[in-house]
Amino acid sequence: MDATYKTTRYAVTLFFLCVRTNVDYAVVATFVTQFEDSSSIAEALEVIKLWNESWSPKSFMVDFSEAEINALESVFIGQLQLLSLHCILFMTLVTEVLIRT
Repeated sequence: MDATYKTTRYAVTLFFLCVRTNVDYAVVATFVTQFEDSSSIAEALEVIKLWNESWSPKSFMVDFSEAEINALESVFIGQLQLLSLHCILFMTLVTEVLIRT
């Protein structure tokens, strides 16, 4: 899940929900919130979850945003592994350095 900021003249946040396919990643849902707080994000995720009753994700990659993390943990109680994009980039960098040495 990722959010964009200041892409329009309106003060709203646009979120993209992407899933991994057998080829690449695809945007499967988008939502806009007036406030970037955990309750607004959780409300949107609940709607998406209701539309896809068999959807049971095991992990999410998110920015380091407490609002996003809290929303995901409240909607998908006890079934998620959250991965921070910044942590993944750091782990990739460390792995590349270790391989070179």
